Amino acid sequence: MPRGRERRPFAQRGSAVAETAIALPLAIGLVFATFAVAWAATAKAVVMAAARDAARVYAAHTWDDPRYGAQGRGRAVAEATARAQDALRLAGFNPGSLQVTLRHGAPGPEYVTAEVTYLLNLPFGGAAGILRGVSPTWNLTGRAVARLERQELFR
Repeated sequence: MPRGRERRPFAQRGSAVAETAIALPLAIGLVFATFAVAWAATAKAVVMAAARDAARVYAAHTWDDPRYGAQGRGRAVAEATARAQDALRLAGFNPGSLQVTLRHGAPGPEYVTAEVTYLLNLPFGGAAGILRGVSPTWNLTGRAVARLERQELFR
């Protein structure tokens, strides 16, 4: 019987180092991938909320509202776009790569549709070399439909 602590043979110690050298980058890559997916899911939820806000504002401030006059549609678009930008800004995202498209009459004559597109730059994207094969930018789109709110105040 051997006395005291048994020492591993040299070959076994070397195989433990090799196994760690293989497993550690995979584990770190998995952690970074988890953070990237969580970041994208958060951004997607914010984009959807921005689309809902833009549709709500656009439906409430339609361009045929007498309060807005001849420039009413442009003001309604500007207010809806500003609301979508505020939603992103409040959540900590850069509204610079935001695009808002507003349509009247889709899916029906009493509805408006807001489509918000946001270009998300992943913090550890493919350019960093950590997540090879994953694009460093993702195009997130949110779409919302709202019913027009007719203003009966001026009749």
